[in-house]
Amino acid sequence: MNNHKKKEYTITEKYANVIMLKLILPITIIVFWLYYYIWIDQFKIDYLQQILHGKNYIDFFIYSICSFIIIILGAILHELIHGITWVIFSKNVSFKSIKFGILKESYTPYCHCKIPLKRNIYIIGIIMPAVILGLFPVLIALIVGNIFLCFFGYIFLLAAIGDLIITYYLLKYTDSSSLIQDHDSKIGFYYI
Repeated sequence: MNNHKKKEYTITEKYANVIMLKLILPITIIVFWLYYYIWIDQFKIDYLQQILHGKNYIDFFIYSICSFIIIILGAILHELIHGITWVIFSKNVSFKSIKFGILKESYTPYCHCKIPLKRNIYIIGIIMPAVILGLFPVLIALIVGNIFLCFFGYIFLLAAIGDLIITYYLLKYTDSSSLIQDHDSKIGFYYI
């Protein structure tokens, strides 16, 4: 690795957030329009009254606390999925090659692979949280009609925007035979 020139591709959290703000409306419209279109009966007044009957402020407080805990655990699981995927798909990666932590400035969990990976394996690891925590829950919610599961998947699709931006850069600026080194301190990678 030291004999090769490395080219850095990174994004800032601010840039990822700007892109997320640009994508939030189209993603929201697609996900919730589909849900509404398929499960329109859930939005009729009679159905809503039946669901809300007997609920009080304590119930809503408990739902809010549970939702917060689920989102925190989901953020941690998001990073674990990156690492587990790289370990499963790469012969060279073990959990000794993976570093997990929390950025002190933003309290953001992260996963870092210390060794270079083939581009496509790196991409699989990058997008897997979006698939497992975002896309699959949304699709299951559309099938079974569970708005809470739909919202969970929606939140984790948005949480994966940075990963999807990195995937875009990988596909645009590298070829499939490339070795990719995960950046150790920024959102991004080195192209080797």
